[in-house]
Amino acid sequence: MTEPRTQPPFWMYEEIHAQPDAVRAVLAEQAEAVVRVVAALRARRARRVLFVGTGTSYHAASCAAWLARLHHAPLAAAAVPAYDFATYPLALTRDDAVVVISHRGTKRYTGQALALAQAAGALTILVTGQGPHEAPPGVGVIRTCHQDRSSAHTVSYTSALAVLALIVAELAESEGLRGAVRALPEQLRAALATESAVRELAGRQTDRERVYFVGGGPHATTASEAALKLKETSYIVSEGFAVEQMLHGPMQAVEAGDLIVAIAPCGPSLARIGDLLNAAAEIGTARAAIVSDETPLNAEDVVRIPFTTEGVSPVVSVVPVQLFAYFAALTRRRNPDCFRLTDARYQRASNRFAL
Repeated sequence: MTEPRTQPPFWMYEEIHAQPDAVRAVLAEQAEAVVRVVAALRARRARRVLFVGTGTSYHAASCAAWLARLHHAPLAAAAVPAYDFATYPLALTRDDAVVVISHRGTKRYTGQALALAQAAGALTILVTGQGPHEAPPGVGVIRTCHQDRSSAHTVSYTSALAVLALIVAELAESEGLRGAVRALPEQLRAALATESAVRELAGRQTDRERVYFVGGGPHATTASEAALKLKETSYIVSEGFAVEQMLHGPMQAVEAGDLIVAIAPCGPSLARIGDLLNAAAEIGTARAAIVSDETPLNAEDVVRIPFTTEGVSPVVSVVPVQLFAYFAALTRRRNPDCFRLTDARYQRASNRFAL
């Protein structure tokens, strides 16, 4: 990580704004690598692909599995946390493919996951950022973008998602998905135009006791990523939920002093998101929604992003929540780049474990 800045604009802000160009570059530069990976999957006649990662990289893995499901890729797909993959090994065979996502490419359980996949004879791919780190021999590598200069990863997330979406598009032979992937750079640029509205929202709402992000289908993953970013940058108690999971219990913990942010750009979950927001209104909870569909939702603040197919929508819908986390950090006088390591207690705590 680059040395954190001590005043705004912090690195996180610059990396958020770097996303359209970074995604455009990675799609152009890695197109041939993606074709080779898909050819290898077909030659192997792989029946299952496991997407593996930790933290933000696990959220990328989850989105990739959703993409494969939504676009009927011709093999079973699932996301597995790297720690679980390494500690509770699955029964892998040569019929499997394992795609490990790790921007740094150097983390402990990333390495173990790659080694386990190789030992089982599975086709093994590493999606990782640019840099000197090398993959083990025999592992296929797809490079994404430059190393994030902030501890709060943003550009590395959308760049990895773009590559994973391209892999699924080729696997599914979906011209519609290919077109949606090609449009991502401009979609991201349009999503950045929400900055002013998101800054105002953050200024009004980040004194809330708790912030809940909620979504349905692949947007539940964006909800989890949003909560992670808010915790990393602003140290706010926040959670991300799939809409039905939140209605089955967690809703009883919601108070009038909280904020719910619905990630609801499109898809069949919109009606259920509407039910949840109506319930939150009865409690008196503040409500915001990130939308692209015209379906009316019971939210006091609405942030509009460009419409795209649901499978790649998480690449676009994450931009407003990245901006929200950034401006929440500024409102609370936090440094979003430093992972709280400027505090001696958290520095000592980080020395108690190895990533």
